[in-house]
Amino acid sequence: MKKICKSIILAVLLWIFVNPVLSADFSFENSFVSDNTNFLTDRYENPLAEVLKNLSDETGCDLVVLTLDSLSENETFEDIEKQIHSKYLFGGKNKDKWVIITVTRNPYRINIRVGEGLRKIIPPKTIRAMGIEFLLNRGTLNNANANILQRRAQDNLYSTALFLAELIADSKNKRLHTTRRTVTHNYSYRAGDRVIVEPLYTETIPETYIPQTRPMNKFIRRNNLYPALIILGIGLFPLRFLYRYRRGYRRLR
Repeated sequence: MKKICKSIILAVLLWIFVNPVLSADFSFENSFVSDNTNFLTDRYENPLAEVLKNLSDETGCDLVVLTLDSLSENETFEDIEKQIHSKYLFGGKNKDKWVIITVTRNPYRINIRVGEGLRKIIPPKTIRAMGIEFLLNRGTLNNANANILQRRAQDNLYSTALFLAELIADSKNKRLHTTRRTVTHNYSYRAGDRVIVEPLYTETIPETYIPQTRPMNKFIRRNNLYPALIILGIGLFPLRFLYRYRRGYRRLR
């Protein structure tokens, strides 16, 4: 009996020290978006939550969005991933078709982690290209233009999540929708001088989803062309000074 008790205590201690501390405050009980920091306004959060729910229903792939004020000391985005997997079962039957997008406010950073089941659809080169885009648009949210940068950061997160959701849906030949609207069909009849309208039946109709990412932008982001364009621009930049130097040299002659 003592050996069993010692084994249980040892297992509990190992679990505590090996697993990361669940320091981040988040919940995915009611939605695929956990925005406890109020990073997103309703204009962004509600449509995004609807799209991600529909993505899970239609494809069996889960994409979740998490916003945090900041990471705890010595905490990494990999720790956040482990925390999410320890509390929730995302990724379909094989538990490997998932995407986790984490955003921190202070400092403003974005991290995208992809499960093994979606690596062919969202390869590392696509994540790298999007990371370079993010660095080019990055700015602090604690300055005089905080409101403008806040809207830009929200739009960046929203468009990034929808872009990845569209890639997954396209690979499964599925169409996403943002909401479902309930339509009530009525019938009317005349009773004396009155016209009486009574409900006949109701039906739920999914709204048509309009892709947020243009085909050309989707092609560029997916094929990692942004880094190539940046490198090309850096390589051609010295030629501008060489042209000016040669032009000035000809004038002196």
